[in-house]
Amino acid sequence: MDGLYESINNVGWRDKSLRYIFHIADAPPHGKRYTGGTGDGFPSGCPCGIEIEKLAASIKEKNIRYKLLKIGSYANTMAAEFKKEIEGYEESDLDSAIQLEMKVSEILVRDIKQEEIDVIMD
Repeated sequence: MDGLYESINNVGWRDKSLRYIFHIADAPPHGKRYTGGTGDGFPSGCPCGIEIEKLAASIKEKNIRYKLLKIGSYANTMAAEFKKEIEGYEESDLDSAIQLEMKVSEILVRDIKQEEIDVIMD
């Protein structure tokens, strides 16, 4: 959670840019809420004290497009919790690292095309 916090709040975002966070996850953050209560040394959550509600508010405020690229099923509980809180949440499943480049490119091309259509329609 603190890694996401840093990427949201301590990146030098340009004013008029498309802002993305591609979160590549094969495991959830600490806490029963995100793990379903299994195999976590910090069942009360991340020692940093940051929860998804705080991150979701910052993502919305900064107009960041959050994309979860999920590897395997261990992060499914986390994904469900993030989906409840993050506006515009998008999730993709990856079977291998080879898919990463293709998936990121696909998302960017799709979003840029949509931005161009939105500008033309305005």
